Amino acid sequence: MLQKFLLSGGQNAFFDAFYWALSIGYSIPPEDGLDADLPEFTGEFLDSWLVLLEKMVNPKAVLESPHTLPKIATKTTGGNFKPFDPLKYLTRTHRLAFQAVMKIWGKKPLKTYGARMSESVLTILCHILKGEKIIAEQREKAEIDQQRQSSIMSNGPSSLVSLSR
Repeated sequence: MLQKFLLSGGQNAFFDAFYWALSIGYSIPPEDGLDADLPEFTGEFLDSWLVLLEKMVNPKAVLESPHTLPKIATKTTGGNFKPFDPLKYLTRTHRLAFQAVMKIWGKKPLKTYGARMSESVLTILCHILKGEKIIAEQREKAEIDQQRQSSIMSNGPSSLVSLSR
């Protein structure tokens, strides 16, 4: 589902909607959005947006999902197959999320939704910080696996013995 979301431009639209709401239809800079008099229901939208963003930046939820796509093309995936790289997804989403939440970080909270929004922002930042370590570990593991694969391909199965020592 995340792959379809990315390929259809959903991620860009998701972040554009945040900036549009925070900037009151691009009439003010997003940094000034929480300080301005926001239109009715904007606080509710921003709160809901942050709750969804929490789920999108959660590295464990993305990396440990039982709903994954194959990494290589098969007969059923067809010729238009594009593999989904969860590490690439998380890296990009974390960067975009950090930039977005920094627009509201340190601003006076909204009356009704301020406490929940602040809690969401902290959770998002925690996911980003934890995710940095998890992403680095996963990349290192993938690199080691790739080296093993290339060694096996070039040296044959006997190279497995030397790699496991």
